[in-house]
Amino acid sequence: MVSNDFYTVLKDEVMLPHKRTVEVLLQERLNVQELQVLGLFLTEQNRQPVERVFIGYRIEGGDPDSAYWATTHSNPDFEIRIAGLTADEYNVFKAYDPTAHYNNVMGAWVIENGFNYIAVAYEKDGQVYVDDVFPGKGAYTALHETSELKEGGLKLQRADDEFGEYYVIDEVGDLQFWSENGNYFTATPL
Repeated sequence: MVSNDFYTVLKDEVMLPHKRTVEVLLQERLNVQELQVLGLFLTEQNRQPVERVFIGYRIEGGDPDSAYWATTHSNPDFEIRIAGLTADEYNVFKAYDPTAHYNNVMGAWVIENGFNYIAVAYEKDGQVYVDDVFPGKGAYTALHETSELKEGGLKLQRADDEFGEYYVIDEVGDLQFWSENGNYFTATPL
């Protein structure tokens, strides 16, 4: 059973008689079974009867403006959806050693932004590449052109980019995702 030492309820709103919406901050990722236990426990904590319960989960240290890491809904059947990496998957990603696969690594980052993968930037034969690595499943390689930014950091843009999207490796080693609309996602180093 997951105790409240592992989570904090950030928001709990009821719109009688239809729905209850709960936002939860988890201290760490849970596996599917733990998430089910917590979701059912929180669903049963209704102080007032409602038709549906929607619970969104965030991970401590994550972007509070991003989508939920996972959700559990009773609508009326109980459902679990995990958008990010489960605890087990995250451990596999964190154990990945890019230096075992690449020389001249510039950085590596776990990306949880729709697709879950590890981005590895490296130099090879005077060129800079970024691989999207799916541990145990392969990688996608793309050549990138680089330029130093006057405000600091290194800009990496795919050589065949048609959409104006690029990465910036900033001064602290984060990997920023940019488009014409600005910075839309930032990943911390692996």
